[in-house]
Amino acid sequence: MWLKSQNGDLTDLELASASIGLTAQVNNLAQAVFAKAAGAGSFSGAAAAYTLNFGSLTEDTFATSSLQLSNAAAAPGDALRGEFDPSVGGAFRVSGVSDFASLAAGDSLGGLTIRFEGSMLGTFDQMLVLQRTSINGSGPDLSLGDVTLRLQGRVVAVPEPASWLMALGGLAVLAARGRRTGWQPKAIPGRSG
Repeated sequence: MWLKSQNGDLTDLELASASIGLTAQVNNLAQAVFAKAAGAGSFSGAAAAYTLNFGSLTEDTFATSSLQLSNAAAAPGDALRGEFDPSVGGAFRVSGVSDFASLAAGDSLGGLTIRFEGSMLGTFDQMLVLQRTSINGSGPDLSLGDVTLRLQGRVVAVPEPASWLMALGGLAVLAARGRRTGWQPKAIPGRSG
């Protein structure tokens, strides 16, 4: 490469030739991926929307599930920075969830625990939101948009012992009435017994 100094007020000056080596690397963007590590509930989803559905629990019981968050970017890949929206509450208890500064491509965070508590009757549906950013240290950080983890579950009442006794008592009355009236099961045509 030939270099030359140019200034309109001065004479041009020839400079010595020099070799310049340029290198560059293009990173893959960070990719936040949730996965179920263990525990209760069915887990589904991909990309920016996931669901953890605990199904139905009986009152005064609980279910727990452990999740993992990975940066699935292929190398060379940007690191992942994330901030969680802590607004989950009600029947769901979230632990092990905290903001993180730099999850390298291919690395994972474990210990994300969701507990669904059956202390209140009803149907529950809440969102855990991860605000994610792709960072590489040599350029501007890129906001990737939110990833949502929908938490769902239902708590149903356990029948009281008095309800069971009343149902059994009703069946006993029906059986006694049938016996007193001489009720006999009818034969089904075409069957021999």
